Amino acid sequence: MSSKHEQVAGSWIVISTDNFPPLLEKMGFGQYTEKAVNATPTLDISFEGQKMRVLTNTGFKVQDRVITKDSVIMLDGSEFQDEMMGREFTATASVDGEGVIRVRRRFPEFELVTARWLNQEGHMVLQSTVGDVVCTRIFKRQ
Repeated sequence: MSSKHEQVAGSWIVISTDNFPPLLEKMGFGQYTEKAVNATPTLDISFEGQKMRVLTNTGFKVQDRVITKDSVIMLDGSEFQDEMMGREFTATASVDGEGVIRVRRRFPEFELVTARWLNQEGHMVLQSTVGDVVCTRIFKRQ
């Protein structure tokens, strides 16, 4: 791989989660807490130039449909539009010198900041912050 941040490319499955229900509540998605906590999400991440594509399978159903999300994230700092569970947001993303991918999503009601990196064990860490709530999820390669 050409850049340190591109080491997160591949297929991942969650192995641990800390503080996820409070994050969902803070984001206004509390109605999905029970389903989300009992699910095992997977991520497929790929890169093409300054674009990162993340295909998320949440592992839970809403109205008999498994919730999936296909996102294209511009890593060059330019602003882009997307949506999450029917809520639109504006976002920017960047990569720091250590290869940490940061995405700042601005919803009308709140801001969600995520940071994604590989730890020393080769697992991907996804840290999500809304206000004073921080959720950390650890993923292993599939």
